[in-house]
Parts: sequence; C-alpha cells; structure tokens
Amino acid sequence: MGLTRKLASVSTLGAVDFRSDKERIARYTKASAKTARRAFAADALHARHQQAALNALVAAQHHAAAPAPAGRWAPDPWGQHEARWWNGQHWTKAVLDQGVVSDAPMPPPG
Repeated sequence: MGLTRKLASVSTLGAVDFRSDKERIARYTKASAKTARRAFAADALHARHQQAALNALVAAQHHAAAPAPAGRWAPDPWGQHEARWWNGQHWTKAVLDQGVVSDAPMPPPG
C-alpha cells in the first residue's frame, strides 16, 4: 500500500479504505483460498469418519451373518485319547476311545 494511502487510511481511523482494486482482489482471493482449504479439510475429515463407521457396520454385519464353524472329532492334540471334540471354537471335554465317548478333564494349559 502506498505511503499516501496508508496515511489517509490511518488519519480516518480505518473508516475509509484507500486500498487499490488490485490490493482488494489479492486480499479477497487469499481469504477465499483459506476458507476453501478449511472447508476441504473439514469435508475430508467427515468423509474419513463416515468411511470408518461404514467399515465397522459392514464388519459387524459380516460377523453376525458368518455361520459358526462346524464341530468335529479330531485327533486329541494332547495325545491322551484317540480323538477329542472340536466344537468349532475350542476343544471340549468330550473324548473318543475305541468308539466309546466319555468326558475327560482338560489338560492344564501350557
């Protein structure tokens, strides 16, 4: 801003804007760009939150809709019996020896 215009602006306590058109356009452009960047950042953040919520919803629906794994007789992992019942999630106390099903205590973890 020129010295004459600056002094005129100061002497009127800012009531009169003595900026040139070029300065006004530059100031407006800078302010507009800053506002646009803030809006874009806010939109991007909102989109990330929406995507995370959608991913959680899809995962929850997939988990709820997934069928439970089937149980089966499998070789006893501890080698104490011929077979032990695997219920699809963990080993049970049910064991199989020579075609006879019975309950046996679970071996200690370790």
